[in-house]
Amino acid sequence: MSWVLFSILSAVLLAIATIIDKYVLDKWVKKPIVPIIVLSSIGLIAGIVTFLIKGFQFLPIKFLILLFIAGVFGVMAVLFYFKALKIEEASKIAPLFYVSPLFIAILAAIFLGEIFTPMKYAGIFLIVIGAFLISFKNIKKFHFGKGALFIIIGSFLFSINMIITKYTLNFYDYWTIFGYQKFIGFIVAIPLIIIGFKYLISTIKTNGGKALAFMSLSEIITVISTFLVTMASAIGFVTLVGVISEVTPFFVFIFTLLLSLFLPRILKEEFGKKSIIIKVISLVLMFAGVILVAT
Repeated sequence: MSWVLFSILSAVLLAIATIIDKYVLDKWVKKPIVPIIVLSSIGLIAGIVTFLIKGFQFLPIKFLILLFIAGVFGVMAVLFYFKALKIEEASKIAPLFYVSPLFIAILAAIFLGEIFTPMKYAGIFLIVIGAFLISFKNIKKFHFGKGALFIIIGSFLFSINMIITKYTLNFYDYWTIFGYQKFIGFIVAIPLIIIGFKYLISTIKTNGGKALAFMSLSEIITVISTFLVTMASAIGFVTLVGVISEVTPFFVFIFTLLLSLFLPRILKEEFGKKSIIIKVISLVLMFAGVILVAT
């Protein structure tokens, strides 16, 4: 089951990128649009490198339109996410982003015919609940407002992106689809690049090349993570790939805990007794869910 390995490895890389992003946003970058510019630019480079390695293949207009729609939904999902973070504190609403596997499961059943046994759906549910719980800093603070609504909309748009990607992978190899995704993602992001370029220049002038270097590192890791998910989706069911990829919070917690213990100057986060108990329960739920989904 190589798709399981690719999905988990993607989650590990995305967790590393998430921690770097948090460090960069807290230390140097004030406008969330800046990392999006860097991500889009690196994605373009990745697309060019992909076609240089594997060769360029022309796609019919039908698939170009589908991939363009997927690209638009992907960018919109990121925008809704950052819009939500601007309205609410991250700890209150960010965990809702991990409901996307539920949307993927529903859409994949309807449009791709991906139907599974009750045990696998139980595994999906356990992973989602575990990711939901482990991402909270304080469950009592949660409140369903505009920010939560934006997160849910973003999760739904991301799910559509995944479904379209899986559909196109039924006809073309993952190298081709990944290359086109990165090209189209850059094209879709051009308005954001134009709007936010001045903020990127300001960030570099204020903080020097180190801010750009860290952002570039994070986004390179993110692009590799995306490639692994694309590979996994080509091999396995997108529903199961999507849900196993959502174990990212598990690795974020592990890496954050290690940094807090051994490198607190880089990242320091306090973990109370109740928080630790909830996170351990979450880890057990997610581990059990992965076993059910992968078997």
